[in-house]
Amino acid sequence: MVTTNQADVVVSIARGEVGRNLGGSKYWSWYGFPSRVEWCACFTSWCLHTAGVNCGDLRPNRNLTTNEQDAKDSTDITQFISEGRDALISKGCMQMKDFYNRKNCILSSSQLAKAGDIVLYDWDPEYYNDVDHVGIVEWVEGSSVSTQVLHVIEGNMSTTDNVGRRTISRTSSLIGVICRPTYRMVEDNGEIEFGPDESYYEEYIVTYGDTLGEIAISHGLTVDEVVAYNSITNANVITVGQVIKLPYNGRRSWIGEFQQAINSAGIATLTITDIWDSSTESAAANAIVQSGTTGAMAVFAQRMLMAYAYALPQYGADGDFGSESVSATISYQNDHDLIADGIIGLNTWKRMLLVD
Repeated sequence: MVTTNQADVVVSIARGEVGRNLGGSKYWSWYGFPSRVEWCACFTSWCLHTAGVNCGDLRPNRNLTTNEQDAKDSTDITQFISEGRDALISKGCMQMKDFYNRKNCILSSSQLAKAGDIVLYDWDPEYYNDVDHVGIVEWVEGSSVSTQVLHVIEGNMSTTDNVGRRTISRTSSLIGVICRPTYRMVEDNGEIEFGPDESYYEEYIVTYGDTLGEIAISHGLTVDEVVAYNSITNANVITVGQVIKLPYNGRRSWIGEFQQAINSAGIATLTITDIWDSSTESAAANAIVQSGTTGAMAVFAQRMLMAYAYALPQYGADGDFGSESVSATISYQNDHDLIADGIIGLNTWKRMLLVD
């Protein structure tokens, strides 16, 4: 018998939802709400339920008032713990925190996170002083708490209102707590495929002035990915009115990855928000990449060049910004009306990352 850990099933289910269900109706209506609510916890609960995790279920009884329901929820959580439930179906982040805290399933500050963990965020610790957003750890990198980076799948993303990805440091002040449901080994009969649906996409209609590079980057993709998905023969030739299919699967936040590269290079310590804010701009002004630059910023610059289809056939993203990378940068700058000096500074970063 082949077995798998429920954590892997939860992650696979969450991954298959990335980019889907704008507005979250699939998740908040499943929970029992007649109209839209903030639905990050509904999404997390749906993933746990769909994976077959043994959950205590707080979905509401519509015959109760709000106060009666809140009192029942508290009593039910106590009962779920006594029953040995492994996770919680809940509309609220604070209820999740209460449940996992009482089960002693909240990670200490010295514990490494891993795939399947539940991240409860506290976006404004000074104001709210409690958790107010939640996501599921998809994968992690780094071998110590101080260096670990979490890749998290979340519903109700503030910038898109759908299921998306966030990259954040394990030690970020925005993380309230990290919880670990009691996942179990279950039989994997191979009958259910939880992976992402590669046929799910949105359509973009080309308008005057569009380039395939900017279309791809603005949707978290690369030119090569869009070319392959649409069987485009010449990436430099698109026409007004042409329909471009943009897959939801595989999207990333280029600004979020830029912020992480800034942190990894030791230029600044940014909160990974996926948003270009004043702190990101200030750090970007110091993130100069030029001939001889090595490390995280060089790797990210090389990845951006390749994302725009400026090939680096000899060395690729090797983290050593040499003559091949400089030449590709000059080509990019010439094509985008920038000073073509082969140096990536603030203006080139902003153009690459499509910052107004």
